[in-house]
Amino acid sequence: MSYTPKETITVLKTNTCNGNGAQFDAIFQINGTVKITELGGIVTEATDSTTLTGCSFGLNSGGVGTPLTEAIVGTNLSATTVGSFIIKNAVAATAVSYVESDSHRLVETEGVSFYLVQKNATNTYIYFNFTGDANTDVDIQFFVKYKPISQGSSITAV
Repeated sequence: MSYTPKETITVLKTNTCNGNGAQFDAIFQINGTVKITELGGIVTEATDSTTLTGCSFGLNSGGVGTPLTEAIVGTNLSATTVGSFIIKNAVAATAVSYVESDSHRLVETEGVSFYLVQKNATNTYIYFNFTGDANTDVDIQFFVKYKPISQGSSITAV
C-alpha cells in the first residue's frame, strides 16, 4: 500500500538555555523520514544572556553527530533580548541566522528545506548546542515545520 505524505505539521518546544560550558540540549525527536521546511526559535525570556555563544543545530543518534548548521564557531546570542530569533535559512555549512529585536526587521529566507532520517531502531534527535556560563538563563521557544515522508514518521518535542 502506498503512503501519501500529510500536510505540513508544526511542533513547538520551549527550552531553557542554562549551564556552564558547552551544552547539547535535545529539543526534537525524529521518527522515520521527514522533510523539514523551517527550523528556528524565538527568545521568550532573557533573565541573564551575558554569555550565550556557539549556538547551532545538530542531529544525533548517539555517537558522532551531524551538524545542521555551522557548529565550529556557531552563532553568538550573548546579550539577546526577548523577541529576538534564530533560524536555519541556508545550507548546513552556514551558521544559524540571528535576528535581534532591537529594531524592526525584514528577514527573507531562500526556502531551504532538507530531509532527516532516523537511524534504524535508535533514538534520533535534533539538538540545540550552545555555550553558557554559571548565570546563563535564556528561554527559547523552538519550532520545527515538517512533512512526514515515510509512513508513521513524525517529530515530537522532548
